[in-house]
Amino acid sequence: MQFADEEDMKLAHQTGTGYEANHAEFRNQPTKDDEASDKEGRAIFKPCEFCRVRIPGDKTLIVDRPATEEDKLNYPRQYRAFKESRSQDEASGTLLSAWSGVTAERCEEYRALRVMTVEQLAGMQDGHLANFGHGTRQERERAIDFVKTMKGYAPTAQIRKELETANAQLEVMQRQMNEQKAAIDELRRGQAVGAAFAAVTAVEQPQKRK
Repeated sequence: MQFADEEDMKLAHQTGTGYEANHAEFRNQPTKDDEASDKEGRAIFKPCEFCRVRIPGDKTLIVDRPATEEDKLNYPRQYRAFKESRSQDEASGTLLSAWSGVTAERCEEYRALRVMTVEQLAGMQDGHLANFGHGTRQERERAIDFVKTMKGYAPTAQIRKELETANAQLEVMQRQMNEQKAAIDELRRGQAVGAAFAAVTAVEQPQKRK
């Protein structure tokens, strides 16, 4: 295993995707607290956030260390999912298992070297393609096309979401207006009945006095 700056340099240089193509996983790991241990005269452990990062398809480079602020900034979706106890793989992108571009058997082969998402497959370096055998280059091209397509759909999806929210708000407003109109109509009917009753009473009273 290699360390520090050289590790980060390799992790950052993916196929035009920066850190996004890496497989990152945060976890809590008990770590010895030397100061507390010396004070108590026994081993004291405390939880410490660790980050393990691998380049998908790379059999050798594994970064596993206490999580740095840079790790949290480089992998914000995974870190947020970790803090919220959600799947970090699902937060990383589109799972290969949910994509029709590869078979279930190929998903397992990719999983063995931490290629979990379509985005990670799309960002795989040429030098790692041979680790997965024949057809990997074509699968990577399909993954690249898929990612480009999804990025193109993103604004449309956002607009659709905003329209759905606006329509829902309009439905609520229309329902409230209908309820108010019904209440006003009911009040008016009550007032009309009261007015008619008062008119009848006014006519009857003089007749009784006669």
